Amino acid sequence: MPDKIYEAMHGNWLILRKNGFMSAEKLVRLSDRHPMSDEKRASFIGKSYIQATSSTKMLAEVFNSIFNKDTKIIYAKTQEVADFRKQYGFAKATIYNDHYLAKDAYLNIVVGNVWYTKFTSSPIWFIEKEYRTGKAEYNLNRMYDFDVIRNDRVAWIAERKKKDIAGSIAVVNKVMAKNTPITTTKKLDGHGQITEATLYKGSKTKPEYFPIKTSDDRFKDMAKYGGKTGIANTYAFLVEFTDKKKGRMRCLYTIPLYMADNIKDKKDIEKYCTEKLGLTNPDVRINKIAPGSELEIDGYSYLLGGRSVNQFHVTNNIPMIFSQEWQSYISKIEKYINFKVVDKAVSAEKNLELYDEILSKHSTGVFLKKKLPMYERLLAARKKFIKLSVEEQLQVICQMLTLTRMGTNMANLSLIGEGSSVGIMNMSCNLSKNNSVILVERSITGLYKKKIDMLTV
Repeated sequence: MPDKIYEAMHGNWLILRKNGFMSAEKLVRLSDRHPMSDEKRASFIGKSYIQATSSTKMLAEVFNSIFNKDTKIIYAKTQEVADFRKQYGFAKATIYNDHYLAKDAYLNIVVGNVWYTKFTSSPIWFIEKEYRTGKAEYNLNRMYDFDVIRNDRVAWIAERKKKDIAGSIAVVNKVMAKNTPITTTKKLDGHGQITEATLYKGSKTKPEYFPIKTSDDRFKDMAKYGGKTGIANTYAFLVEFTDKKKGRMRCLYTIPLYMADNIKDKKDIEKYCTEKLGLTNPDVRINKIAPGSELEIDGYSYLLGGRSVNQFHVTNNIPMIFSQEWQSYISKIEKYINFKVVDKAVSAEKNLELYDEILSKHSTGVFLKKKLPMYERLLAARKKFIKLSVEEQLQVICQMLTLTRMGTNMANLSLIGEGSSVGIMNMSCNLSKNNSVILVERSITGLYKKKIDMLTV
């Protein structure tokens, strides 16, 4: 601390300490008149880098308890990864697919490894062997302008255009340009409340409603005491049965949440089919299909949602992908959606180019097999899109990208005359109507999968 600042502020520091606004340790550090030792510099670097929230530290302790003693927990700070993205032009867009999560994880590994190798593995080594000897400078803004090597550990090779050395950034560019992350969805049985909270009076109840109490026979009379609707389901199952008019059929049905504890095996499900659903000669082919399961229906992949009467809601499971140039532009659209700030690079001409790019993806390949194909509708709405303001065009593009995201696909395209709830997809409970229905079971990592033909199993 310079003497001039020390003499001017020391009295104020004492007052702050006396009144509890400054810790004793901070006062000692500010009042220290000795030059900072290498040990103190190293301690400061180490502590500032591994400083983390309590939840992160707890997670690190869990990892330490699971893995062997040779395993190192390496921290990576969000801001450092964000700075790396900005420095090398890796735009982040979250509104059209979930690949950014995999790419974020990769960049955390790259950046975390560089910082760990340079500083945290041995801060005193950096101070004594590199900083003091002039081999490296402590300039965080130029972190990647120099090689980061510690003994035999090579974390980063700097780019040297004059010597025709591509450096580590060439590898990072190659990985970030890929659009091949494996995406899996967590499957979870339905849980929570059994029905909706609203109680309907007896005159309005229907046979499929749920009585207000099942433990007391007196209250099972819904005509007298009323009942509730919106019965929650826990999972689906595939059953083959005989229909009087159509013969043998294969359909998906669901197990109500209130019955889940009583269903133990195939026989219990078949008993439910006979007694509750009124099916003839039921033969359960797949006992359990959880919400979020992956189904390939007539060549297109969907995620199974909830049931409504004789249909199941399904959502998209094939995300649309774009080049890095378009990823960068889409990130600017996302900036407008989140902060209502129009980037200088955004223009009506570029918006139309992106509209046509999305249109071309809907016109060819796998998206033609998707339920509710959008190509013809978007093509017809193109003239209306051109007449919109730049801000309105950005809103429309964002909604168009929602149509092919994984998960919720309802889009508001009212600005181009296509309605406010476009993209909701359903499939019939009767699978016999389809040419092909495949249940895809994946490992958590997505590296292993098993396909089950639901029409022949």
